[in-house]
Amino acid sequence: MENKDDVLVEVVLDVMRSNNLLNRIGGRIVCEAGLSRVQQWNVLGSIYEAGTLPLKELRKNALVTKQSITGIVERLETGGFIETIIDPKDKRSTLVSLTQKGEETMRKIKPLRIDSNRQSFSIFTDEEILQFSSYLNRLVKHLGFIESQNQEREK
Repeated sequence: MENKDDVLVEVVLDVMRSNNLLNRIGGRIVCEAGLSRVQQWNVLGSIYEAGTLPLKELRKNALVTKQSITGIVERLETGGFIETIIDPKDKRSTLVSLTQKGEETMRKIKPLRIDSNRQSFSIFTDEEILQFSSYLNRLVKHLGFIESQNQEREK
């Protein structure tokens, strides 16, 4: 085996390259559906899965910063994809939900996403895809743990 540190550098670079390429592919899909950014799709997807949800929870689910979520939500609301209301149970909280246009957009994206995912991962067997998914989930959880520890130290 090569030097472990060299291999780890290559793994990180390959993950970053994969992310960039998947973002480009996703960018084409969202453009076909009338969105301008992949992050908008991520936000719509979080709302689509959960239904109406608080803005704070949406930010966590969509994996974007507080500053980014504000701009994304404003653009999606202006575009007619989502609507926001003050939570009647907690006036400090904003609730976000899809409009009919947002739901139609997600339904339009679904077959495009399925085709794209199948094409992107066609080089793997079903078993390899399950293993890959397991490895990535473990990595994401571990990186989240490391990040939360770093944030605690910075306080």
